[in-house]
Amino acid sequence: MPQTTVILARHGRLENPQGTIYDGTISLSNLGKMEMRVLGRILRDRGIVPDAIVSSDFLRAVQSSAEIRGNYPELNMPIETDPRLQDPNSPDMFGKSLVWLAEIVDPHTHPELANWRIERPPSFTARMVAAISGVVRKHSGKTIFVVSHGDPTAFAMWQLLNPGQPLPSLRELQKESGRVPYLEKGEAWRILFDDQGNVIDHEHIANPSK
Repeated sequence: MPQTTVILARHGRLENPQGTIYDGTISLSNLGKMEMRVLGRILRDRGIVPDAIVSSDFLRAVQSSAEIRGNYPELNMPIETDPRLQDPNSPDMFGKSLVWLAEIVDPHTHPELANWRIERPPSFTARMVAAISGVVRKHSGKTIFVVSHGDPTAFAMWQLLNPGQPLPSLRELQKESGRVPYLEKGEAWRILFDDQGNVIDHEHIANPSK
C-alpha cells in the first residue's frame, strides 16, 4: 500500500531588528535564507526529492520554500500556498516586544490575556492537521514539503502523534524532550504516513548551520 512522506519544516530566521512580534509581511534575514538553503541541501543529499511544495502564504514561509526549492532547479516546481498553514492570527500581540513575550511564556494560558484577540492552540492545530491531512490525501504515495511556523508545527506534530488526546500547553510542549522537540527555525520533521493517513514513522531533521 502507498506510503506518503511529508517534510514539515519551520521557516528560517527573520529580519526583525526591533525585536517585535510580527505579522505575515516580515522577511527572512540573509542568515535565515542560508539556513533554508542548507536544509534543502540536507534533504537533497539524503535523496529526498519533493513531488510538491506547499507553504503558508506568509512571506517568510514562501521565501523559505523558495530557498529549499533552489536545491532542485531541474524540477521547476511551483510553490503552492495554503492559509491554513499560517502562524496563529493574534492581532493584539503584533508589535509587542519579544522580550515581553519571553516573560509571558505562554500567551494562550496567561490570565491577563484571556480576552485578547489571540488564536488559541485548538484552532490553529485543527487547521494545520487538516492542511497536512489534505496534502497526504492529494499526494498519496508521494513526497511533499510543507513549510509553516513554530507553534503550528509543534502542536500539529504532537496531535498527529497523539490523535484524539487533549493538547498540552505551550510551556509543556516547549519542554518536551522526547518524541516532539519544538523545531528551531530552519529545522524539519520527516513524517511517514500509511495509506490511512496515520503516522508510522517520524524523524527530527536538525540544521547544522545553526
